Amino acid sequence: MSFIGGYQSDVNLNDINFVGDFPIDHSIGGFGITTGVDDYLLALTPPILQYRQGLPLEVRFSQPNTGAVTINVDGRGIRAVKKIVAGSLVNMETGDLTNDKIYILIDDGSVFQIANSSHLLLDATETRKGISQIATTEEVDDGVDNTKIVTPAKLAAYIADKITGLWEDKGLINCAANPDYPAGQVGDAYTVSVAGKIGGGLGPNVGVRDIIYCNVDNPGGIDENVGYAWTIIQSNLEQATDFIAGYARLALQAEVNAGVNNTTIVTPFKLKTLLDSRIATEALTGLIELATQAEVNLGADDIRSVTSLKLMTLLNVLLKYQAGAGVNSIIPKLGFNNIAPGSHAAVLNGNNNRANNTFSAAIGSFADAWQFNEYAKSPGAFFATRGSVQHSVLTVWNIVPSGGGIYPINLDGGGASASNRWRVPNNSIIHFMLQFSIVQNSGSAGTIGDTWTAIYEGVAKNVAGVLSFVGGAPSVREIRQDLGLSPTVFISGGGDELIPIVIAIANKNLHVNITAYITQTKFNLS
Repeated sequence: MSFIGGYQSDVNLNDINFVGDFPIDHSIGGFGITTGVDDYLLALTPPILQYRQGLPLEVRFSQPNTGAVTINVDGRGIRAVKKIVAGSLVNMETGDLTNDKIYILIDDGSVFQIANSSHLLLDATETRKGISQIATTEEVDDGVDNTKIVTPAKLAAYIADKITGLWEDKGLINCAANPDYPAGQVGDAYTVSVAGKIGGGLGPNVGVRDIIYCNVDNPGGIDENVGYAWTIIQSNLEQATDFIAGYARLALQAEVNAGVNNTTIVTPFKLKTLLDSRIATEALTGLIELATQAEVNLGADDIRSVTSLKLMTLLNVLLKYQAGAGVNSIIPKLGFNNIAPGSHAAVLNGNNNRANNTFSAAIGSFADAWQFNEYAKSPGAFFATRGSVQHSVLTVWNIVPSGGGIYPINLDGGGASASNRWRVPNNSIIHFMLQFSIVQNSGSAGTIGDTWTAIYEGVAKNVAGVLSFVGGAPSVREIRQDLGLSPTVFISGGGDELIPIVIAIANKNLHVNITAYITQTKFNLS
């Protein structure tokens, strides 16, 4: 039975004579379940004939609302459903209506008001006011539930239970006679009245007003047995030293920078500040940054340090040398167009090297002397300086196989190729002495090791690209030989080329070695 109707009776209301001006049907509404969402429809049994001010309804909403709400009862028209908040009627908000509660709606003549507002109260949260339940003692002790209320009484009981054993003042203890630790329970605390030792003569020192605190239940005794169960809280701290744990002051930045004070504490920040500002100079010891390879190569930075690896890398580039395998040895490195520019400077190896200052020297393939008193050791062309002189010493070799044929022995060791012949520079005179050493290496005839040596001497002149011999063809000055080996050797000239030639011998494989001493003189600039 509903409090506003919903039951059957044999009484015919039309037969009742009402006294007063309040219509009885204003108090009769009904109960029903809606359909739809937000814009709900409600059908009552029996249906109402019209809306009346004061009409009450009991309603269960079939679906929770998602915003503002209206209702149409028995097709009598759409009316808003509102709630009272702070004395004012406002629209329903999402979730105000659920499908598990019965709501009382009262017609105020224009809208339906929610009369049982308690149904709209939600559970309280950290960000929302609402209803909540008081937690049980067990729930308080568990400390897991985050939705229920803890009362002051339960909170006090919980705290009292937790702090039991944390601290209990047991009074004074005189340590003048170095007493044993007393029997203790967790939380027992004794205050030292007279300084001495605690835990026997081998126990730690304690001072007046120090606290002896028990952190593990124990029967008492000497420090060796129960000292682990007690903690000493110092009241009169000593200043910290290298040997005493005590108190200390943080050092000022000025004290850290001065580096004189030995009783204050240096913090990481102040240490970093000191190190950042202490950059090494020629007059100050400090931090220094390592230079990059580019900075080392540039040679303009005077504040960064050079490592041995970066220095070696630079020297290998500038001086073109590398450390050799032997003790204190240096192996010159190959390169091109190296110049010895200073007085008494030297270029030790490479191609197209030039000595172009007083008493400088250039050694290597196609080395040049710049003027008159420089030295170049290698074949090659001159600079265009009248009267310049170049002296070269070169040792070359080649293999002459058995059989027949003519084998040029080129002074650059390159074999018979026409691209590497010995060419006399244009407008120059070449005075040369060639020391031939020819030895039989193998073969079916003759004796391996048979040797033939000779010295050839001659002078060649190149005038405007035309080569001629001065005083006749080069002549042999001395021959020494084994009787079993007599090779045919001569020196040919053609164009601007000088070509030592050895004729092959049947059944004898020959090794030819020539040491050439060459003096070249420039005589004209045309």
